[in-house]
Amino acid sequence: MNKISETFKKLNKKQWIIIAIASIILIAAIITVVIFVTSKGDSTPANATVASDITSTVPEETESGTGEADSTEASSDDTSETGSASESNPATTPQGNGNGNENPEAPNTGLNISGMSKEQVISVFNSATAKAVNGKAGYQWSRNSVFTEPLNYSYKSTLDDLLSSIGVDVEGVVGGFIGIGSSTASVAKGSAKADNMTDNQNLIKSSLSSADVTSYNATNNAGVNTIKLTLADCTNPKRGENFSIAKVTNDFVVEKDVADALANQDDLPASLKSSAVTLSDINVTATIDANENLTSLKISYNMAATLSLKVSFLSINGDGKAATDISLTNFKY
Repeated sequence: MNKISETFKKLNKKQWIIIAIASIILIAAIITVVIFVTSKGDSTPANATVASDITSTVPEETESGTGEADSTEASSDDTSETGSASESNPATTPQGNGNGNENPEAPNTGLNISGMSKEQVISVFNSATAKAVNGKAGYQWSRNSVFTEPLNYSYKSTLDDLLSSIGVDVEGVVGGFIGIGSSTASVAKGSAKADNMTDNQNLIKSSLSSADVTSYNATNNAGVNTIKLTLADCTNPKRGENFSIAKVTNDFVVEKDVADALANQDDLPASLKSSAVTLSDINVTATIDANENLTSLKISYNMAATLSLKVSFLSINGDGKAATDISLTNFKY
């Protein structure tokens, strides 16, 4: 120890500098080795964990070179199952359940028309009426039509006096053949109509288009879908033709109805010369359940009619206004 101490005492300044530099280099080398060993020791178990838990898409380096080929094959298989990166994975992309709910795990609560477009609402309504007709659903039917303005016609005072003397009520007779009055019926399931209904009063398949509907409203409340439609006015409508009212019901007066009624009654010896009918404020309200079944249907409209009759040798011109309400409820499927 004394010899080492004496040796250090004999070193000059230059020799001390050399020893200091050598010491620094030695310490740096030791630190580098420690870092390298530590890093290599930590990376090995991490790689082992990844390899054991998931299928690696990075090829392992092996002496034989087969690791790269195996990894490439695995990557190819994964791509064929999930699609390219620009495509959605069907297994993970939320899918709709048919009722507007994009959560595939949410229960399908059935039809919900809230937020639907005009065209979609009309389509739902048309389909529901077709389903009821095709399934021959039963329902309760009622109809009520009243004059909103009294009949006005030429020679009114004279005719009233003359006809009343023989027991004829002009307003009653005319009202009868333009549908004034109330009636109800019960249509049994499996039947097209009840016995006390005319052939034009049964439910028909709606064929409305967007052009027929001037305004609409669609709501869903506790699973009950309510559709409200206002239809375009109709002038001299005819059944089975391109009139809005004719696409939801046949229950309205046409000229032939009036002519036939006059020809088949004896109370008022008259014949029809001409007529003009305008239907306005045509409103349709329907309720449809979650299973797309029609549960109620109400149709209302106002009618303004002008008639020209020939009574004996007189030509009588008259006009009147009426309001009609048709209701179909308590559907049975």
